[in-house]
Amino acid sequence: MNRQYHYYAVVNERHPHEDDPVGVLRRWVDQDGQPHDESYSPDLAWVPTDDLVMLESGRSRAQARPITEETARRFEEVQFKRFHADNPADGKYDYLAWVDVDHPADDPLAVIRTWILPGGGRREQMYVSGVRAWRPSFVREDIGRGHVDGALVPITEEAAEQYQQAEISKRDAT
Repeated sequence: MNRQYHYYAVVNERHPHEDDPVGVLRRWVDQDGQPHDESYSPDLAWVPTDDLVMLESGRSRAQARPITEETARRFEEVQFKRFHADNPADGKYDYLAWVDVDHPADDPLAVIRTWILPGGGRREQMYVSGVRAWRPSFVREDIGRGHVDGALVPITEEAAEQYQQAEISKRDAT
């Protein structure tokens, strides 16, 4: 079955125009007549949502306005550029294992990746298994200030990938 999508821009007082919405939603109807709503997430994926139903009910000050598929694709492109704006210019990350007495490098508390921004400065992300994604973090700063215990030990990209796969396996087993 070829899905037919209907797209909607979520607009509000701060983002009142369809070409600069708060978000974009889409609806499709399955072969049994059941509607399915999806939202374009900050992780650059269409995910199930009940936002459109909420907006249609009037329980929100925001509104859902119909838009074309082309307008939705432009929104995806803008989000992609925003998502990747701070990526390392050379595409390379430095990987670190967050270790402590109970968590050696082969079983760290977490894995961190850092990189130098195109304009200088340094960014950091921690791998979060619950969402299977890298999220901004401040572990280096927290350790440096004594807010958390442990140390950061350099690891290879392959070791970081092994950690990710192990975390995914742990979550899938529960």
